[in-house]
Amino acid sequence: MQGAVEGRGTSAVRRWTAAVWLVVAAAGCGEAELKLPPPKTPRAVVAPVAEPDPMPLPDDAPARPEFPPVGSSDAERREAAIRDECFATAEALLASAPADPAGWVLLGVVHERFGDPSGASAAWGKALALDPRQATAQRHLGDAAARVGDLERATHHYREAIGIDPDALAVVDRLAETLVARGDLIGAAELVSSFVVGRPEIAEGWCLLGRIRLLSGKAEGARAAFRRALEVDPSSRDALEGVRESIRAEAGEPVQVVLTRRLEDRRESSRENRRMEEAPDMPLDGWAATVQFWAASAFQRLGDTARAAICWRRAVELDPLDGDSREALALLMENGGRTRDAMRVRQAWCDAEPDNPSAWFGKAKLALALGLPGDAVESLRRVVALAPGRSEGHALLSQALATSDPAASLEAARRAADLDPTAGHLLLLAETLA
Repeated sequence: MQGAVEGRGTSAVRRWTAAVWLVVAAAGCGEAELKLPPPKTPRAVVAPVAEPDPMPLPDDAPARPEFPPVGSSDAERREAAIRDECFATAEALLASAPADPAGWVLLGVVHERFGDPSGASAAWGKALALDPRQATAQRHLGDAAARVGDLERATHHYREAIGIDPDALAVVDRLAETLVARGDLIGAAELVSSFVVGRPEIAEGWCLLGRIRLLSGKAEGARAAFRRALEVDPSSRDALEGVRESIRAEAGEPVQVVLTRRLEDRRESSRENRRMEEAPDMPLDGWAATVQFWAASAFQRLGDTARAAICWRRAVELDPLDGDSREALALLMENGGRTRDAMRVRQAWCDAEPDNPSAWFGKAKLALALGLPGDAVESLRRVVALAPGRSEGHALLSQALATSDPAASLEAARRAADLDPTAGHLLLLAETLA
């Protein structure tokens, strides 16, 4: 599960809808089923389960904790079914590849969520035994230590994680907060200063540095950090508020400074990290959708595209607004030559989120690849209307209009170059002018 998201950056609470799911056929993948290994301890059964997988769980896999009998209400039964589904998904991943750390990491996450911290730590420890450079496992162990107040152990694990992956913004944030909690403001400031010096384009890093300087009583330095954040991202509310707080602090007014975890891992290779660090605060359905996303990403990496499709479909069932899973499922189908199925997935995303420019952009790209420029233009006009500052929307619109409307194509190319005068857009403009 190495690198496996402060995936997506959005933090809005999603709307969740779901139905109990235990075996799902992946559309277009034949009759593939996700068969699950048997649990290691008895538990309340609220629905028929899939037939056991012939590959058993490793002997050292943590057993499922025993849960009280399921209540009689529909809500209680549904919650228990989703809980069991999360265990089953993680166990299926582990049984399919016990020598890969991904299954151990995910199983640990599930155990932690459902009240078994010792089982979780054992699973993450096994992941590290398989791969000592498992930054994700180190991060989870740090989080677990921080939750019980063991700040020294949390500091150790966070430092280990950063040593493996120094670009992991979420871990830098956690370590900074842990150091502040230990009273080491100098150490926290040095940590974040080092981070932003190497990555000055990350506005959230400057905001974190500003708040640490405010806590240290260095209002002037805090204001400088917040202003650097505004230079990077003029729309940053965090930075604007930080500048105001710094000015009040410089004037001697009392300022209440609260460190909040705002940094997110933006690296595309770390999409699987998506928001799981907020697991304790996420609604169960959304959290379960993220478990499915993680499992799908791992199954795809392991070459099991049928199971990957099953899990991504299930994630969308749990969270109809899960654009990450819709995008991944569509790309999986496109790469497998199933372009019609991919277009159905993309159209369904547009139907579910008609105001999401990413949904329409993905549909337009596929339409162009299929030789349907008219459909692409229709989608791209939605993109540029919803996100007029998105340069890639104008650039792709220019390409789609190249034959049917050269004048409009030139205007779109100019707009893309104005928004983002990089080599690709300037080359597009030159070709359109030729």
